[in-house]
Order: sequence, then C-alpha cells, then structure tokens
Amino acid sequence: MNRVVSHLLLHRSVGILCTLAAFCTAASAQWKALGPEGGPAYAVAAMPAQPGVVFVGTRSGSLFRSDDAGGSWKNVAFEGSSTGTLDALAAAPCGAGELYAGLSDKDPSRAGLLKSVDGAKTWTRLTIPDSEDVLSLDRKSTRLN
Repeated sequence: MNRVVSHLLLHRSVGILCTLAAFCTAASAQWKALGPEGGPAYAVAAMPAQPGVVFVGTRSGSLFRSDDAGGSWKNVAFEGSSTGTLDALAAAPCGAGELYAGLSDKDPSRAGLLKSVDGAKTWTRLTIPDSEDVLSLDRKSTRLN
C-alpha cells in the first residue's frame, strides 16, 4: 500500500472513530439519519468560531451547510460540484469563516485546493504543485497564503 493511500485510510479511520465517539452514547442504541440527502459524505468540518455550523462534502462534489449542528441542511453553491469528489474539508482554527476544500477529479484541472474566507459564499482556487487530487487536509496546517 503506498504512503498516500495509507495516510488517507488512517485519516478516514480516525475521523470515523471520532465521529462515532461524539455521537454514540450508552443511553441510545439507535441511530438516526440527519442528512443531508445527496450521496455519501466524504468530508465533514465544524466551524470552531461558529458553534453549530457544520459543512459536509459529498462524493458528487456537493457541499452542504448546517447552522443547527446537523438538524437541517442546505445545499451551498460550490465550484467543485461537477464531476469531482469533495474529499476533504478543514476549517481554520481561528478564522471565523475560513474553510478549505480538497477536490479530486478525473480531469486534473478540476482537482486541487480551494479556500473560502466568508463561510463558503465565495471560493478561491489555490495553486498547488502539479494540480493533484487533495484527499485529506490537516487543520493545523491550513493557514495558507
């Protein structure tokens, strides 16, 4: 298994375990789907400076936002929602609306890294070497210029 795949599997496994730990309680033995509707969720990011604000990215490249901690969802217009996958999301720890999105696509011109500084209203494509797929992001290293 190559290094990138190993890192991705470890990253997703840790994320799944953290999600399960956050939502599982000893008192509740049943799960409830909270949405959003739109395909498998590949990425989740909570905004540290905005309690209750959560973003979810899907395999179809769709981006959803919840302002009530997952109680309801709305689809957010997003540059990446074409044929690609929104594989990774990361919120900057100290930026109220700073969010990063990692995309993968068969077409390398649509893969890469996007940045929003206004809570996902507008996006800027960041230049990264070789326009590669971005499959995971580390919140500690999302302070990019």
